[in-house]
Amino acid sequence: MALYRWVCFVLILPLALDYALFVRFRHGQKVTNMLFYLSAFYLLFSVVILVMCVSRAALVASVISLMSMVWLRMKCAWIKKCFVLLAVFVLCVPFLYGMYVLKKDSADGRLFIWKISYPVAKQQIFSGVGIGGFPYVYGEAQEAYFREGKGTQDEEMLVWCPGLCL
Repeated sequence: MALYRWVCFVLILPLALDYALFVRFRHGQKVTNMLFYLSAFYLLFSVVILVMCVSRAALVASVISLMSMVWLRMKCAWIKKCFVLLAVFVLCVPFLYGMYVLKKDSADGRLFIWKISYPVAKQQIFSGVGIGGFPYVYGEAQEAYFREGKGTQDEEMLVWCPGLCL
């Protein structure tokens, strides 16, 4: 599913986390209690949906939004926040590696497209290639790349035919 379909879904996650973790039960206020249960249900529901969608962008966006909410709500000294930030960065390395391994061929294909597109973009940085011109220019650059013998066997498996997307 495209990223724009997950934007609203991911945008609500920090609000749900805020209610679930930081809004306390108040005696006699049924609205607050109901919001707590709804937000807790939404968090559990969203974990299931995010795992099922297998969208790397949605997973990364949700983790970043949830971590930013926790960071904003932390009430401790700056030195403790720095240690928490260091721990988050240490945990991000396996998380990002896991995101890469989740759909390795797709990630390699995107990296290959960027590798082929970069020289063309560098040559025509200000003028561009025109509306609808990317598939033609990309196809020419990809053909030249393999004609010069720069391509590997793994890259041949990742070849994208720009004419099929029109």
